[in-house]
Amino acid sequence: MAVTAYPHPRTRTQTAPLATAALPPLVLVLILIPPTLDLVGYVQAGRSIELPALVAAALAAVGLGVSWPRMPGFNWLFAATFAAVASLAMRVAGADVASALSLLTILAVGLGGAFASPSPELDHCLDEPARLAA
Repeated sequence: MAVTAYPHPRTRTQTAPLATAALPPLVLVLILIPPTLDLVGYVQAGRSIELPALVAAALAAVGLGVSWPRMPGFNWLFAATFAAVASLAMRVAGADVASALSLLTILAVGLGGAFASPSPELDHCLDEPARLAA
């Protein structure tokens, strides 16, 4: 009985790092403003924050809308843009579901990794003081 052995190609044993998109910090801040204003509106019921929340939602939708064509391979960025535009439309219509859609925008961006560290070098620098203290 003859046995033939084929050489295995060399493979990497390390897993490749997760590719994340680096959204500009201004866009990340703009995404967080509408839910913050919604929370202020719920806590302080006497204050009218509808117009500032509408403007903030419009800025968040524009920021994501400008960022998405630059990175079309990230489906989560499209989902976040869609949720931000839907939140803006619901705010214009006066629906209460707009605040939930703003939270959905944050969820989509967070699951996509936009809030992750921008580079492994930064993680290494942050871990260094902990190793020196131990």
